[in-house]
Amino acid sequence: MGSAEAAVVISSDDEAIPVAGKLPNVPLELSLHPLPQDCNGVGEGLDDPAAFQEFLASMLDDKKSACDVAATDDGDDDDCVVLDGDPDKAVVVVNEERPGQGGPEEELQIVAEKGEKGYIPLTTYLCTYKIGDYVDVKVNGAVHKGMPHKFYHGRTGRVWNVTKRAIGVEINKQVGNRIIRKRIHVRVEHVQPSRCTEEFCLRKIKNDQLKADAKARGEVISTKRQPEGPKPGFMVEGATLETVTPIPYDVVNDLKGGY
Repeated sequence: MGSAEAAVVISSDDEAIPVAGKLPNVPLELSLHPLPQDCNGVGEGLDDPAAFQEFLASMLDDKKSACDVAATDDGDDDDCVVLDGDPDKAVVVVNEERPGQGGPEEELQIVAEKGEKGYIPLTTYLCTYKIGDYVDVKVNGAVHKGMPHKFYHGRTGRVWNVTKRAIGVEINKQVGNRIIRKRIHVRVEHVQPSRCTEEFCLRKIKNDQLKADAKARGEVISTKRQPEGPKPGFMVEGATLETVTPIPYDVVNDLKGGY
């Protein structure tokens, strides 16, 4: 009986599917090449299925090694660039001239994360202001409505009115040789709670606690702040005294070049 032949069916994905026979799955691109007959004896003995399978395996290994070398090539290819990072971040393409190259080239530059510019946190609108609270006027450039005059930027005032979208702030303004109390309305985006009375509130709580402890002991204490007095005196012992007197000025000796 003769050797069994394999019928090859070509599918849409360009693969060779053996239908009958004992030959392994062979790619179409390898099956289309003729078998070498006189390449230093490589094609000899391919009638044996085991030898033919070994020959195909060696060809596949050579192709795989060639693909690995091409993948590890470190050449600069501007047509294929892999960017690391979040694709949702904002990216802008700018033209920059590299020194020594003379021409503009497109470069990718990260401007800011998505939602970072112009975003106003909800705590700005959820903050509660009461009449008499201290607030700092800090202008937010992202909101043009209700923006105060540049004079009031960075100043601290007290709340005298609360409206739907704005806060009435009373601020002292020096005009000439007098100080005027100015009342302005500023939107909530341009004000923030002040911390100028934070230390006072903490000291008040501490003094109340000290008074309660002293009353429990049956004592009367004063919680007034006292100025720091002078440092206590001390005696210096074992020091040697040295008297230093100035040398009289001699004009003649100075003209000769000094001492």
